[in-house]
Amino acid sequence: MKRGQIILLVSLVLGGCMFICSRLLLHKDPSAAGGEELAYVEGSMLPELEWLRQWLHLSDDQFEQVKALHLAYLPKCRLNCARIGAAEAELLEAVEQPEEELNKRLQALTAAQIECRQAMIGHVRKTAGCLNEEQARQYLDTMLPQVLGLGRSCAACLQHPH
Repeated sequence: MKRGQIILLVSLVLGGCMFICSRLLLHKDPSAAGGEELAYVEGSMLPELEWLRQWLHLSDDQFEQVKALHLAYLPKCRLNCARIGAAEAELLEAVEQPEEELNKRLQALTAAQIECRQAMIGHVRKTAGCLNEEQARQYLDTMLPQVLGLGRSCAACLQHPH
């Protein structure tokens, strides 16, 4: 698979995971017990990880370890998503406020985003620890630039210089 296709696939999967996390946060069934709201598709829990199993040819044991890490990370991910969402809302509310207040809320959003990325890096590294050396290298080479958001922040400026 070409690098561009892998990056596209990873971006779509990360976007899907973020969508699932936000849907679970916003539409959580209050009658559901903790951890039981995860969907099953064709008998497979966490279908969003199937791409990883197929791409890296994970053994059943590796996949079970990755799945367990994913389940353990979900509450942290949900908390980080909620913090970022709240910080974004507060930033939008401060747009008409004095610059000092706007900067304070921008710093709060940035801090929440940094904490989220740090947690995600830790999660990605733990996941890589379940893989053999070659699988881990491929996984980290693909996932870390995505998690870090590298190469996206100035794309518009570079295409249309001022």
